[in-house]
Amino acid sequence: MKLIGVAIVVVIAAALVYLGPGFARSQSQGKVQITVDHPVGLIDTPVAVTVTGLQEHQRALVRARTVDSCGRDWASFAVFEADRTGTIDPRTSTPLDGSYRIADPMGLFSSMAGPIIGVPGCQSAAYDPPITGESVTLSVEIDGKTVSSRNLLRQARTMDVTERHLAFGEVDFIGTYFTRRRLPARSTSVLLFGGSAGGQTRDLEASLLASHGYPSLSIAYFAEPGVPLRLADIPLEYFVKALNWLRAQPEVDPQRIFVSGVSRGSEAAQLLGIYRPDLVHGVIALVPSSVVICAYPDCDGAAWTLGGKALPYTKQFDQPAPIDDPDAVIPVERIRGPIFLSCGGKDVVWVSCRYAKAIMSRLEASYHAYRRLLLSYPDAGHGIGSLLPYLSGLRRSDRDHAIPSDQVARENAWPQLLSFIARA
Repeated sequence: MKLIGVAIVVVIAAALVYLGPGFARSQSQGKVQITVDHPVGLIDTPVAVTVTGLQEHQRALVRARTVDSCGRDWASFAVFEADRTGTIDPRTSTPLDGSYRIADPMGLFSSMAGPIIGVPGCQSAAYDPPITGESVTLSVEIDGKTVSSRNLLRQARTMDVTERHLAFGEVDFIGTYFTRRRLPARSTSVLLFGGSAGGQTRDLEASLLASHGYPSLSIAYFAEPGVPLRLADIPLEYFVKALNWLRAQPEVDPQRIFVSGVSRGSEAAQLLGIYRPDLVHGVIALVPSSVVICAYPDCDGAAWTLGGKALPYTKQFDQPAPIDDPDAVIPVERIRGPIFLSCGGKDVVWVSCRYAKAIMSRLEASYHAYRRLLLSYPDAGHGIGSLLPYLSGLRRSDRDHAIPSDQVARENAWPQLLSFIARA
């Protein structure tokens, strides 16, 4: 019987050798657990993820998965080696392999990549979280086997934020208004609109600003039913109607209203600050232009009108000092309020940093009396027009094993924007 027992031990040992050391580790490890400090929180809130219960220096693959508003799958992964206590902490652990390659607490979230090819019914290939927020599943795999998983919810807004859709018939513009149900006092508010893509693209930012206590109205001014098809002959009076509606809301301080425009929309934001200082008390111009450019996409006339007349414009692209019509330069020194700018040094849409620096130079030369801040990111691109951090934004075809510069810039810029608005 002793010989039989010895033989069994020898067979088991041989099997373990054949199956490899990973199998033995998997059998002997303790319970692997994933902990997060914010299982439910806002999308712009960083999440600390920790994996415990591994063996010293054991390697594990950690995945993150989510589904966007179009039903498309987005995913990321990273291979880590546990420390001496059997713990993986992405805040300090550098991935050995994966969809990103630097120690980053939010790397698993920011590097989630989606489909290469668009999906019918989706307006954009870009990531767009569901209106209810981003549900993320985290999992840990060892030797191809899932040993732990958990879900967390990254909300698009706090539970007390209300959403009101506005359309022609009720008002004279198209938009969505977000505000918290109970604010202690009238608050600073923001009117948001996008650029040459058209449509109503800034609802998520508006809902998050409202979550932070700033009632916000996101509007469309072309490429939606009832408004112009393209960015041509857009009356500034359209935005004025939205501003008047916003200032009439009981939770809004009518003396503290910002306008926020992205890219081509930055022109409108600056022009509103110039021509309607009674309604606009601060300007947020993201990846901006310092000049008014012609209609888009055909460049066959004016982009903006006021009082039924075309505002001066240039057909010279990427030129902060146009010679075809010098009056196209935006006289930003006439804005009676603080100005917030962001730009990307590798912007391939237009020279947003040259434009932004021209704006700052003009403000400095005129001894502009209000706060101004330019956030210039040399390695970022036009994507810094959206400042929301920690959101997925890659396609599987262009994953480069690093957190893209736009996303790093957003993590830096978003809290500075919130602080800038708070000082209004």
